[in-house]
Formats: sequence, structure tokens, C-alpha cells
Amino acid sequence: MHYHRFPGCTPPLAACLAVLLMAGCAARAATPIDYADIAEIRTIDGLTVSPDGRYVAYRVVSPSVAANHITEQWYRVPVDGGEPERLGDAAEPIVMPLHDVVEDPVSQWNADGSALYVRRLEGAAIEVHRLASSGVSQRAVVDAADVERFTIEGNIVRYQVRAPRAEIDARQADEARRGVHFGTDVFTEGLPMTRSVPIGTRETSIRRTGAIGPIEAFAGPLRDKQAVIAELGAPSAEQRTINPSLDLRGPIALPGGLRLVLETRVPSDPLWGRDFRSDRITVLRADGRRLVCSHDVCTGAPRQLRFISPSRTGEVVFARADQAGRMVLHGWTPATDRLRTIAEISGSIDGGIRYTRPHCPLAGNSLLCVEAGPVQPPRLVRIDLATGAVTALADPNAVLRAKPHLAPKYLSWTDGKGLSAAGLLILPENGTGPVPLVITTTACRGYLRGGAVPLAPEQILARHGIAALCVSASDEGGNARGPDGKPVPLALHETALSAYAAIIEKLAGEGVIDPKRVALTGHSFGAIITTHAISHTNLFAAAVIGTGITTDPAVFTISAPHADSPRAISFHGTGLPAPEDDPKGIWKSVSPSLNAGRIRAPLLIQPPEDEWLMALPLFSAIDRSGGTVDMYVYPKSGHMLQRYPSHESWRLRRSVEWLVFWLLGKEIPDAATADQYRHWRVLRDERNARRDASNVPNSEPSSRHQQGS
Repeated sequence: MHYHRFPGCTPPLAACLAVLLMAGCAARAATPIDYADIAEIRTIDGLTVSPDGRYVAYRVVSPSVAANHITEQWYRVPVDGGEPERLGDAAEPIVMPLHDVVEDPVSQWNADGSALYVRRLEGAAIEVHRLASSGVSQRAVVDAADVERFTIEGNIVRYQVRAPRAEIDARQADEARRGVHFGTDVFTEGLPMTRSVPIGTRETSIRRTGAIGPIEAFAGPLRDKQAVIAELGAPSAEQRTINPSLDLRGPIALPGGLRLVLETRVPSDPLWGRDFRSDRITVLRADGRRLVCSHDVCTGAPRQLRFISPSRTGEVVFARADQAGRMVLHGWTPATDRLRTIAEISGSIDGGIRYTRPHCPLAGNSLLCVEAGPVQPPRLVRIDLATGAVTALADPNAVLRAKPHLAPKYLSWTDGKGLSAAGLLILPENGTGPVPLVITTTACRGYLRGGAVPLAPEQILARHGIAALCVSASDEGGNARGPDGKPVPLALHETALSAYAAIIEKLAGEGVIDPKRVALTGHSFGAIITTHAISHTNLFAAAVIGTGITTDPAVFTISAPHADSPRAISFHGTGLPAPEDDPKGIWKSVSPSLNAGRIRAPLLIQPPEDEWLMALPLFSAIDRSGGTVDMYVYPKSGHMLQRYPSHESWRLRRSVEWLVFWLLGKEIPDAATADQYRHWRVLRDERNARRDASNVPNSEPSSRHQQGS
């Protein structure tokens, strides 16, 4: 499967050598940021250093809205700097079913560093390919079954597969003829039961493994196989990084018989897993004694301690992130407990916008990282561990980087309970007087794209005269338990809501924003917080969510229909019982659907088809109770909506247009959205008629989180 090279300007910007191409790059850089710019941000991952330490290989994933597909291209670039060089040709990346995120790459160098072996999609098959610096790709391991992982030992490729594709297809076809047994492995939120997702040119049926994991129906267990190649592979890279978010905890061998580990201070919770675990960086001596890093920054949760690696000098290097996603790179010397700051990063050095959090490999006395900040899209950099100097090695997002951005302002505050919160505020350039505000949630890592998943881009909102505040969710108090030992229902959601109320009051008091024109947006966990907020307060004048929600008894039945459904943990972890076992009336007190009559904010719901049924009860409840709601469903898309770039672009655009319509009372004329606005005008007229008939003002006093309280 072959594609043309990435559209537009090649990285870095200096590569636009011809005068005409230079003019084209400059013209694109001078234009305002648009929805395609956000949807087409190129991500960088798969960093791996060549055996001789001279090169770093990396993968660039590039979406195209116009073509409505994504491609991957591998490169190598000298660690000391130089022009990136293609490894093999471009291809379609492997996308994780259901979640719709590009899978993390699997790669290994050959012995002399002239080629890279990677796991790759070819037509309907997942194989091992050899990518050479000449731009040529060769199929190294071809199997009747898909390769799930591989390693090279000498000239032997050891790999794992499940059942052959033809066998899987035959058994799935037979199941479709005979009927699908409704077991706990069937997805029930909107995913078709058969031919659920594409894997390249092949469609397959997906089943559940665990609470959220997808696997092909009839794939069977993993099997070990091997194949011979015509050259030697480089030795497999030894794991030299601790990464709490990936549960890589060591030990890592250090000189002198020492071992670097993460020591657990607060263990994982059986319901929430490692989210609320607290770890401390520790070195174990051969005699059993411990060298503990005594500094506060050495202890934290997985979201704080991003990765820990030993350097060549014996220093332990680690990155720590604050609540707004800004990272500081530290160096700790175990023998003396000395701590130094290597570099302060305005954003992230783990890519920022990746679903997972890749580490920074070591090359000499430097780290190789993917840097991304609130207004800096991802680029590959080298960080000198001695001086902290940051040097760019490759910039596939040079055109977007050159476009004008409004500078964000870092804010920190405390709520009425004394809990801390933080966010990044972008104000309109020419705003006069108090302006509307949109709060985007629930993570502000890396380049700001409208929340943890692209939904309502801050830069474009600000260009339309709306302030945008990205607020990262806090874990403080989220694992609270009641006297009965059970989780306090929606403790995290209440913490978030308290933070929003506090910052609205603060910004309104300063005359920055108009408290009667505040909106809230969220995806996944953020969608649950958003719907909880609009159904339990009157703080918000509009809202947008990108998924369905789990805080609904009907959704409990849809998602976890069996008594032993693995999906039930998603509900119990937030303190929600089975609907038929609710003597305290918890569902009635927390469910947005059961409190739909209290929702005043017009709500736009934009879920992927794979889980749209999780949004249906809320849509119906609001519509039947006389509220204002609209919904667009994105066909054949999954949770993160990354498979089809046109879906992401349209969702970004529709979110902004909904917020501009309800907060500013304006329309953005375009023939492509004429039907959309025609329907929204009907919704607005019906809303006004209901308000006039009942004489209910726009903003009513709320029993909790009152404006100005």
C-alpha cells in the first residue's frame, strides 16, 4: 500500500528550497489557523537510536483532511543535527480498533544502522518490513496471520501471531450466518456486531477483552513463530527507562551493583488502578540498603513522574509535569542526594498529544525527545543534559508553528475547599469589556487543540472573540470513600466543578469574562464532567461533548448488560451502583438524564458511531423535557476519532460554530452549513418560545456552585 509524500511543505521549513515553494510555505504560514491545521497536526513517535549512536529513527504520522486518510513515514536524522532522511516509503498506519488511535510502533535496527525493521500494514495483512535509507521498503516477514510483535536475534526474527486471517474470516462469516451469541465479549455501545472495523483493506468483527480492550473475534491465543532474514539485526535495546504511566517500574541496573526502581508509597487502588498510586525514585544497593531521593519532586503519581532514566554520568534523569502539563527535567545523584534542574520546558517533552506517553531515549549525554507546548506543535529535539540546551532536529509542523498564535497565560487558583487547580487562558486579541468564556477539558498537555481530545480549539475560539481556558483535571479527592468504604459518587467530577466555579468567579470579578456567557466542553471523562455540570448548576450557557456518558442508568444497562460484565468497573469506580440495586437513590441524584429538566444550557453531542448509544438516553431526556439539544454522529469512527481526519475537522468546526451561535448570537455563513444553521435557528426559536411562555429567565439561582458564591 503506497501513498504520496506528505502534502504541503516538507520538514524542516528550510527544505522549501525552490523560490516558488518557499513563497507557498510563507503564504500558508501567514494565514490564520484553521480547522484543517488542527486536524492535520503531525505526531512524532517511535524514537530509537541506531547501534552506533549516530542516528535516531522516528515515525511521523500525518493526517490529511482532503484525502480523509492518515499516513506514516519513518525517518532517520543525525543525532548531532542534519537533514532528515526517509526510511522506506509511506504507508497506512495500524489503527487500534474501537479506540481509533494509531498503535504504538514496533521497530528494531539492523546491525549496521542502515535499515530499520518495523511492524507495518500491507493491504489486509500486518507484517514485518525492512525500511532502508534509500527510501525502499521490503517485506521481511510475510505470514498468513497478522504479526503482533517481534524481536530480531542475530538473523532470526522471532514474532507472535494469532489465528490466520483466512481462518478468522471463515469463522466470523459462519457466526454471521448462524447468529452472534450475546456474551460478555460483545460490544453494545454502537459498534456493529459483525464486520465492525477495517484493518487495512479487510473488515473484521471485534470482541471485548477485559473492560475496554478490543480483539478480533476467533483470533485465538498468541503463538510463537520465527523466520530467517539475510542480515543481522542489532541487539534488542535494553529497557533503560522507567515510565510510571506505562507501568514500567524497573529495576534498571546501574554501575556498582546498584538498581534503579520506583518504590510505591501509596499503592494502587483496586477500583482505580494506578491513577492514585504514589511512587518515589529509589536506588537499591547490593547490600540491600536504599538510597532514597528525598526531594519532593521525586515523589508523585504517574501523571506527574513521566519518565526516569540513568544517564552516562551516573545521574538519574527524570521529567516531572505540573497540573497544566508543563515539564521540568531534573537530575538526581544517588550517592549525594543532590538535585539539579536541567531544563524547564514550557510544555511537554513526551509529545503532548499522544494517547500514550513515550519516553526520551538517551544518546551520549543528550536526551532525544518530542517537544510540544501550548502554541508549539510537536518537533523532535535534542536536550543537552549538561547545559539544558534544546536543539531542534526535525520539525514536521513547521508551517503551523510559523502561523500567528495568541499567547496563553498560565493561571493557578484554589477552590472553596482549598484544592488547587491550573489552566491556560487565551484571550481574544481585540476583546473589549467582559467577553464570553469557553472552558475546555480535561488535559492541557502539549499543543492546545480544544481539550484532551480535539473538540473546541482555543486559538480559533479566541479569534472569534471568545476567551478559552483549558483546565486540566485534578486527581485531588477523586479516590474519596464514604463511611461504608465505597467510593463517593462522582468525587472527581465534583472537584472539577468546584474548580470551574472558582475560576469563573475570579475572572468575572476581574472584569475579564461575562459570567452569563460561559460554556463548557469535554470528551470522554470530560463529557461526563460537562453533563454533570450543566445538570447540577446554572453556571453554563452552552456546552459541547464529544462522546456519550456513563452517568446514566440506561447506559449502565447498554454498556454492562450482564451481571458479570467487565464494563461494570467503569461505573463502580465512580461510586455508581447497578440500577436495580440503588436503595439510596444515587442515580437520581447524579444522572444528567434523570435531571434533564434542570438543564438550561443548549447541548451539542458529537459522538463516534462506535459509542453513540451511550449518548442516546441523554439526548432523548433533554429533548423530551423541553431542553435544547442537537447531535451529530460520525460513522465508522471510534473513541478518539483519529481514523478519519475529515470527522475531526468537522467536529472542531461544528463545536466552534455552536458556541459562537449560542454565546455571541452569530452565524458563520457558508453554504456547506446552511442546513445546520436552519435547524439551530429552529431550536433557538423553540427555546425562546418556551422561555417566554414560562417566563423563566436565562440564569436561575442554583442550590450548589452558585455564581458569585
